[in-house]
Amino acid sequence: MKKLDRACLARIIMGGILGLVASVALVPYLTNARSPSLAACLLCTALGATLAGSVYGDHCSPISDTTILASTGAQCEHLRHVETQLPYATLVAAVCFFGYLVAGFSENAWITILSSVVLLLGALGGIAFRGKRRRGRGKH
Repeated sequence: MKKLDRACLARIIMGGILGLVASVALVPYLTNARSPSLAACLLCTALGATLAGSVYGDHCSPISDTTILASTGAQCEHLRHVETQLPYATLVAAVCFFGYLVAGFSENAWITILSSVVLLLGALGGIAFRGKRRRGRGKH
């Protein structure tokens, strides 16, 4: 859980790949030092949290090279492009956050995947329902 936060912060601040490289290089050592008996299970979860956090930071960072190229390719204002990506990236980051909480408590990959998919589908269904309700109010 802390790895996701640190990776997000490092990626947003740096805007480049250096935060990811520094984080991923340390993850195997940190997971083995924490609990040698659960090192393999923790390693996959920790690497997943680190990579998810870095992707989130990459999408939300206004100084990221990929964000700059995407806004240039879409021919839109750069900061407006960052603003449009924030809700989508934050929704997925929130689902990942709760998924990693489930992974830490259950230590079962299938339970983690199932709960994350259900949570994401529930969030998307809630957004769709809210959008339909707003459109319905606008017609009257």
